[in-house]
Amino acid sequence: MADQTQKPQGTFAKLMSSSPPQQEQKPRLPANQHASKPANWHTGEMANQQTGKTNLQDHKVPTEKVTYRFHAEGKYAVEDMKTILARKHGIKASLEEIAEACILLAYEDLLENQHASKLASRLARAPENKKSS
Repeated sequence: MADQTQKPQGTFAKLMSSSPPQQEQKPRLPANQHASKPANWHTGEMANQQTGKTNLQDHKVPTEKVTYRFHAEGKYAVEDMKTILARKHGIKASLEEIAEACILLAYEDLLENQHASKLASRLARAPENKKSS
């Protein structure tokens, strides 16, 4: 008597029937590695706030990917800075490097000058940024 069970047809079906079912493997992180903030994040932030200087090291590769929405004027300003740095000063920098340097400079100014900082002064003029009582 012939075997009455239906056998899989097709290459994929044959491969699936001949191999044992495999469990889904999840990537394992070392015990000390978390997907959130680095362990030294808080200590570095406090040190920066106390000194007013950032610890940006030239040999380190940026690791944080962030996205911000700019008005056209802000986007053009960053592109213009790149052109001016290259043509007038011989400095080759990416748009990301320029934007990060500007943010860190504004941050240092804010920590050092508080309400008198250029950032606080500029944002205080906008009515939507005023605190409501």
